[in-house]
Amino acid sequence: MKLPKWIPPIESLIWTIGLLALAVFNPADSSGSFSLCLIHQMGFDFCLGCGLGHSIAWLFNGDISASIEAHILGPFAVIILISRIFKLNYQHYFNIIKTTNHA
Repeated sequence: MKLPKWIPPIESLIWTIGLLALAVFNPADSSGSFSLCLIHQMGFDFCLGCGLGHSIAWLFNGDISASIEAHILGPFAVIILISRIFKLNYQHYFNIIKTTNHA
C-alpha cells in the first residue's frame, strides 16, 4: 500500500511527535507517576537518556539553565532535530514538486 504524497516522511513524523511529547512533559514532576522513558517503565531506576529528555523538556518550558544542568547537549539536540525535520520535509516536498512539474 502506497501512502499519499502529502504525508511527510515517517522519520520526520517520529522526531516531531517525540519533540511535541517532550514539549508537554513536565520535567519538574518528581512523583514518578508518568514517564516517557521505556527503561523506567520496565522498572529500572537508571537511564542515560533521561538527562537529555529532561534537558529538552526544560528547554521547551523556557528554563535554559535547568536545561543545561540536566544535560549540556540538550539545546544542541533540539537544534539538530529541528533542522533534521526541516531537511526531511524539504527534500520530500521539493521532490514531489519537481517530479509533478516535469512528469
